[in-house]
Amino acid sequence: MNQQSQVDLARIEALRGNVEAALPVLVRHAEAGDDSAAVSAAELSAYLWRWDDVIAQAARLIANPYAVYAGNVFHELVLLLGRAGQETGDWRTIARVADAASQRVEADLRANPWGFPETKIEGAQSLLLILDRLGEYALGEGHIRLHGYLDIFSPRPEIPKPDLFKAAMKLKQNQGSPERRLIFASMYHLDDEMIRLFETMNGKVRFEHAVSIAKAYLRRGDEATAWEAVRANWADWAPVDRAQTAPLVFFIDTALVNLVTRDRATDLVHRPRAAHLSNPA
Repeated sequence: MNQQSQVDLARIEALRGNVEAALPVLVRHAEAGDDSAAVSAAELSAYLWRWDDVIAQAARLIANPYAVYAGNVFHELVLLLGRAGQETGDWRTIARVADAASQRVEADLRANPWGFPETKIEGAQSLLLILDRLGEYALGEGHIRLHGYLDIFSPRPEIPKPDLFKAAMKLKQNQGSPERRLIFASMYHLDDEMIRLFETMNGKVRFEHAVSIAKAYLRRGDEATAWEAVRANWADWAPVDRAQTAPLVFFIDTALVNLVTRDRATDLVHRPRAAHLSNPA
């Protein structure tokens, strides 16, 4: 069996909830140079509350962002390193990781081993700015001055926008469908409407909507129902990149960080998700 097949099979085991079987394989391949395997290992390590391992594995990917397809993987691991700093207090290591990653990314962009067009290389300079923010965040031990649209460590307020919701509901294609209403209620942060729809749909919704609904319940002070919304719809989660084995939103979204405790994280990661990938026909 070739290396990629072993990594892919380990990811399938992770999606099935068999973390103890998957993680050692992923770590072994990450340490052998497969930076995409490091993504999977970092995610699983976060759910197992192994934050030193998170730092070691996430460091590999942020220094080689194009080891994976989806750009959000890089951004999420940068934020996960911020959370790892909060958990371990090892800001000095994270600052070193950010600096080393920045140097490698800058060198790679200059050499352009992928043969990217110049326009893509220019656009990729934002990776260096984000790594700078990570370094500043680490040097500030979890604090950073504002940087506008690249202020990635400061939460953006979820402001209700009922007028935009009403306008969307006037469109014919959005009428008569609870699922469509829920999409826009989530998009425009209407807590009462999200919760109403969630209850009429018997608590079964898409995972990303369950996350929004959990936030709505948390804003009401109802942690128990917020947790149940997440747990009941966990199986619906699916990756956008083959390297992903579990969602990082609970560790990087400040509105949710107190919801998924160590015990709850362990419970979730041992539960199956993305069944269409982990149990192919």
